[in-house]
Amino acid sequence: MKRLVCLVVALYAGLVLASFGMAGDEAKDLVNTVCSDCHSLSRVCDGLGRRDAAAWSLVAARMRGHGASLDAGQQEVVAEYLGGLKPDRAVFCNWHGRNLRLRHL
Repeated sequence: MKRLVCLVVALYAGLVLASFGMAGDEAKDLVNTVCSDCHSLSRVCDGLGRRDAAAWSLVAARMRGHGASLDAGQQEVVAEYLGGLKPDRAVFCNWHGRNLRLRHL
């Protein structure tokens, strides 16, 4: 019985961790496409480590008001992703010393 409980807990933990990875991939793709449609990603990078998820959600809501193609669910995924991201961990912030839009690489 203990083995069964441990197996169920381990499977559940794996599913939770995998969903975080998928959400991170979705958020990264959204940032690289939606945000860079209107401006360089350096504007996003400037806020990393200074804004939490709630502040990023307000930024994303404002950008939606300006026409960014995000729905409410995507807005929250992006806000959580950017709120937890540090500037030195964001691959889109510094590539060979330059801020670039990844979709053009």
